[in-house]
Amino acid sequence: MRLTRPPFILAVTGLATAVASAGKLEVFGLALAGWCWLVVLMVALVGIGMRIAARTRFPLLLFAPFFFYVALRTDYSDREEFQRYIMLWTPVLAGYFASIVRSRAVTRKAVLDTTYGVFTVILIAYAIAATYSGEWTAISNWFAAPGFSMTLVLVAAVSTVAHFESKSKKHAAVVAVCFAAAFMSQSRNPVLVIPTLFLLGYLRNVRSIKVIVVIGAMLLAAHIAFYQEAVQQSLFRSGSGTYSDLLELDAADLRTGGRLFAWPIFLENIPNWWVGGGSASSARFGREYFFGRWAHPHNEYIRVVFDYGLIGLGLLMIPLVALYRRLGDVLGSTSDATFLANVMRLGLIGMALLAATGNVLVYMAWYGNLLFCIGGFAFNRRAERGVSGRAPDLVDAAHSARIK
Repeated sequence: MRLTRPPFILAVTGLATAVASAGKLEVFGLALAGWCWLVVLMVALVGIGMRIAARTRFPLLLFAPFFFYVALRTDYSDREEFQRYIMLWTPVLAGYFASIVRSRAVTRKAVLDTTYGVFTVILIAYAIAATYSGEWTAISNWFAAPGFSMTLVLVAAVSTVAHFESKSKKHAAVVAVCFAAAFMSQSRNPVLVIPTLFLLGYLRNVRSIKVIVVIGAMLLAAHIAFYQEAVQQSLFRSGSGTYSDLLELDAADLRTGGRLFAWPIFLENIPNWWVGGGSASSARFGREYFFGRWAHPHNEYIRVVFDYGLIGLGLLMIPLVALYRRLGDVLGSTSDATFLANVMRLGLIGMALLAATGNVLVYMAWYGNLLFCIGGFAFNRRAERGVSGRAPDLVDAAHSARIK
């Protein structure tokens, strides 16, 4: 199969995402992932500067209140605070540049080729890490990049959209491999998020017998897996448990990487519920309280409230929800634009789910940068003026069977 040469910003972002999964390495005193998001930021800034007069429907201004507010809550003399602020800009600027870039390759195929290229690299990196460490849970020992499992979720989102569009089994197989890799690495939240995203395509067609059978089979498989010894030991410190034990959220028994212990402590020590304690205040508190072992609460909602307060969380959620809704206006314009918009919408749902137990905003190098780049292409005029057609909206997958 002949590969499509992707637009430059997509190639750079895809390569940066793949390289970020090479492990927790440092180059000239900066983490490899740090260089990756920095390169994407520089390319986006230069590209935007060269196309400053270009018109786009990408809702950049919707993010302005949040960025202005965070700017007021940042101490620029503190390197960590300044870095956190700049990192937040990277995915949004990458998406904006993608929406104005001039390229004939703003297509579904270019995105699939790039995503599957990233997928191949991160699987190889994971296999090397597992071989080097001697165990499949290489991530927990930091032999593999910490954001590896988040990239698996993004790849699964792209593959899910492609599957519902084409009904091709190869895309469904990629979703299955992403799930298997997340399962073997004991990445608990991605193990739940990946099948959840895949099932979203069936929600509007839930009365279909086929759909009921598929959902029933997945629930049965999940039930059988839950009582497997390996899963029981990965979930419960006692070595075994039931669903009721799971729902009790007993921090002394559930293996959550310390999250159930840490979250109440972070919540009890939020400096100001309205405005927070300022950029990186959660990281400073975590390192001090937990003796340097926790720099994040591993819950983005708690972290954002701790740093920026409920005002900051609201200012962040408003543009993200508005972006999701505006992507709905793109659906149906062309097959390429609709595919890109669906990927972005499903990816935003995935991001919201990952944020419940992870640092998806901090780990933009593994998730957000590539997601926003793909979503930005949905607003690109070349995508909107492409070959006429309609790909299925994942939120309205009842029409997906009509697409060949």
